[in-house]
Amino acid sequence: MADTNNPPNTALYEWLRLSRQTANKLASEIGLTPRTVYALVRGDADLINPKTLIAVSNHTGLMIDDLVRPYERLGLATDTGSKRVNNMLAKVAKYLHRNNCARKLQRFISPNFRCSGQLYQSGERTWIGWDEMCSANATAQTTINNILLSATWYTPEGQAPSESRTLHTYWQAQMTDPEARTSYNQTFVVLGLERSIAELRYSDLPVITTWWWHEPKELRTVTNKDLAEVTLAEDTDVMLRVYEQSRVLKERIKTKNGEV
Repeated sequence: MADTNNPPNTALYEWLRLSRQTANKLASEIGLTPRTVYALVRGDADLINPKTLIAVSNHTGLMIDDLVRPYERLGLATDTGSKRVNNMLAKVAKYLHRNNCARKLQRFISPNFRCSGQLYQSGERTWIGWDEMCSANATAQTTINNILLSATWYTPEGQAPSESRTLHTYWQAQMTDPEARTSYNQTFVVLGLERSIAELRYSDLPVITTWWWHEPKELRTVTNKDLAEVTLAEDTDVMLRVYEQSRVLKERIKTKNGEV
């Protein structure tokens, strides 16, 4: 990384900082030379070829324009406003599809954790627990690299972001099979937290109590060839309506079963 006393004014430097990742690690994951990545971190993009810029953009979620222009420090779309929450999301990205997911992320998970979403519904059962969710997402043969594209606090009726316990997140998964074929998909995940940023005490970690998945069908299993043509076909309002419908259905089932 560059001198932290005089950091480069680039979006890639900011992305590495928030992701707690080094330029060398990023270069290894994408298959580039460290020298190339360091050039982008410094803002020396003039001699970087377009294919390299596309590869870095696909991996990080940064726009190519962000990679080649001076960075305006307005905060990345992935910055939640809390270093602790940012760190938790970085850990989720790293371990979600690994076999040790349950153990590595356990400190961020409530004992009463519930995961829900269309993929996890079976009959009248509308949720699964933490261990079951990790097992369902573990992969043996396919390598999956998760990238957080954005994180936004749900703030109805003028609520301050620091007081919200609901975090809307968009993720991109880069999947590489044993034959080195790459595909992508994107998911919308709503995380319910035990405490808001304002409620976290000095030594507290953010704790996830609920996790709701939605995978837009238009964005499933996108190939590397098609990635440049993909746009988000379902906007946030549509996804939130799907989320609300799922929530209402769960409440009806709980009422029917006499659950509190």
